[in-house]
Amino acid sequence: MHCHSSDNEQLQAHSQNRQRWAVRRGFEVIARTGQIFVPIITLFTVLILVLLIPELNPHHLLPQLERGARPVLQGSLVVDGWFSQLLLAVYVLPLVFLFPMLLCALAYIRIWFKGLGTSAK
Repeated sequence: MHCHSSDNEQLQAHSQNRQRWAVRRGFEVIARTGQIFVPIITLFTVLILVLLIPELNPHHLLPQLERGARPVLQGSLVVDGWFSQLLLAVYVLPLVFLFPMLLCALAYIRIWFKGLGTSAK
């Protein structure tokens, strides 16, 4: 059975109407929806975890750090390096590019204040 374009359009329009309704009614509607669904999702998650207890085998988790912490730390160096570059690019590089503009702006402010000082005489 194929969906007709009118069925898809109606479904899309209905979805957009629900979104508009939530936006129009404000944050309260979204919060109340969360009050309804979060406990249900939490309950099902706990239920699944409880039902999986017989299948758990803690020996599958062992040995932890069989060869010490060194292999773990060596393996994390690549990720740490990438994360360091990301932080550098996101936080430091914009300052490097904005610093000359900041110096120029400070020079203009200094000139402006000097002009105020001389014009008052």
